[in-house]
Amino acid sequence: MKRFIAPAALALLVAACGSSAGVEAHDAWSRPVPPVSPASAIYLEVSNGTNDTVTLTGAESTACAEIELHETGLDEAGVMSMRPLLGGLRIAPGTTATLASGGVHLMCMSPNTALATFDITLRIRDAEDVVVPVVVEDR
Repeated sequence: MKRFIAPAALALLVAACGSSAGVEAHDAWSRPVPPVSPASAIYLEVSNGTNDTVTLTGAESTACAEIELHETGLDEAGVMSMRPLLGGLRIAPGTTATLASGGVHLMCMSPNTALATFDITLRIRDAEDVVVPVVVEDR
């Protein structure tokens, strides 16, 4: 006897097995900077479609000598400053982290300022790395 599983039942079965969309990045951009600029910030959104908390630990790109994860905040003297974000950025399941001006962001050290777009590879602890295109534009 042949058995038939309806498509809706199959979809529920797959969902129950814990499948997820993974980690995705969206809307990555960086402002244009003059050729003598030592650094440029990169902003984007990172969505965690997994069932576990993941940690953005940094990024790499051939367009940057180095990329650091930074945060902006008040220092002990009450002065706004930027500093490396130690330990990475934790992103809970089903949430999106926004890396933006005045908060957490990526810093591209010694950027290739001649590029209109470039790719970065996000390093994610407990998930696959994510490659995302970055658009250089004035927002």
